[in-house]
Amino acid sequence: MGGRHLRQSADEGAIRRQLAAYANARQRGDGKMLASLYSEDADEWRSVDRRTLKGRVEIAEDFERTPNPSRTFRLDIENIGFIKPDVALIDVKYFGTGPSPDGHASYVMAKHGAHWLIRSARISRYPEPSPPQQNRDDSRGRPTGSPAEVRVGSVLRSPQKTKDVMPVYPAAARAAGVRGVVVVEATI
Repeated sequence: MGGRHLRQSADEGAIRRQLAAYANARQRGDGKMLASLYSEDADEWRSVDRRTLKGRVEIAEDFERTPNPSRTFRLDIENIGFIKPDVALIDVKYFGTGPSPDGHASYVMAKHGAHWLIRSARISRYPEPSPPQQNRDDSRGRPTGSPAEVRVGSVLRSPQKTKDVMPVYPAAARAAGVRGVVVVEATI
């Protein structure tokens, strides 16, 4: 049992180093270095453009197509879990500038010889905060007209898809003329 733990610890260190190299390649805008951290048959799906890139060549070409000399990029590893001794699932938060400023990514990495390579990536940008929308109140203080989108957990939904969720504007904020402050009451 102890040998497996030591091996996983060494593999976790190797994965962390690979992801540090990944962050460095993104920071420098080095598409070739970035692609070398993927397996030949890798795929990458991004919520930004809802595209799936297939293989090292396509990943490198796509990355180099959007140069950004003032780019910044940082990864914070949230979890490394081993599915098998040579396959790991990694969850990260990323922070940066450019086409994908901040978000979450999940990587499936597989061990190829002595190296851990990204086999599959799912990259999702955090949604932009929606601008506040002003609604007129009816006689009972409830919003009327076209309601604003409502954030339920981390998901932004239109009111038509959010059953018992209704924005309620606090009376004190309404009286002070404050716009955009919303308390959400939900029946679950």
